[in-house]
Amino acid sequence: MFGYIQSFFRNRDLVWQMMQREFHSQYRASSLGVFWAIATPVMTLAIYTVVFGFVFRGSFREGETRWEFALAMFCGLTLFGFFSSCFTRSTTLMRSYGNFVTRVVFPLEVLPVVVCGVALLNMVLAMIPLMAGIGYVQSGFSVTVLLFPVIFLPFLLLTLGVAWIMTSACVFMRDLQAVVPPLMIALMFGSAIFYPIASMPQQVRWLVALNPIAQLAQMSRQVLLQNESPDWIVWAILMAVGLIVFHIGFLFFMKTKNVFSDLL
Repeated sequence: MFGYIQSFFRNRDLVWQMMQREFHSQYRASSLGVFWAIATPVMTLAIYTVVFGFVFRGSFREGETRWEFALAMFCGLTLFGFFSSCFTRSTTLMRSYGNFVTRVVFPLEVLPVVVCGVALLNMVLAMIPLMAGIGYVQSGFSVTVLLFPVIFLPFLLLTLGVAWIMTSACVFMRDLQAVVPPLMIALMFGSAIFYPIASMPQQVRWLVALNPIAQLAQMSRQVLLQNESPDWIVWAILMAVGLIVFHIGFLFFMKTKNVFSDLL
């Protein structure tokens, strides 16, 4: 990890410039520009609210209104969107920046950092309507809202580690890109975004409980909507897992990046 920290601070200006380039390239051809970073998750939320809130009558707790259900679901969708964006973009990252691979002096390890940074910025923009909705429905905010960055940290480390692994793996196995869309759909429905973990049948509940996205979605609802503190034991476990995946991902990428130029 210390090797990564040194690399990040050494190349922090490069990371910021490439983040700006990657972010603006997403909206360059659209007339509404960055507005879509907010509009897209809101429209997605509206669709899922109608399907799961009004058709299937889903809920996360007893006595919950449809507005509260929509906001609770928005928490999970926003977090899953961050992971999905990083994971999906990682599969084509090296081919997108193929001209950088042949440059010996270019630090390729910063590219997944750029992708996660842009996804994080999009998530922050998507949370603007979420926080506005929470403030409106609850007539203000609880102090537990301040805990959200803390519970998000292990998920950020985990996602970056996975991004390093996927970026490198897709150079060796390009067919992985075809598996990603159905995998993301399965992961979304298995991440307790549309339902609470406790509502799952006992036989499979443990499997959903092992999903870091499901645990983060549940903790985000606790601190943002339910004015509760998260389970700190679960958070500590997630932090340990995040650090391990972060470290393994960075080492795996650094060990394999030297052969990228021969495969691309």
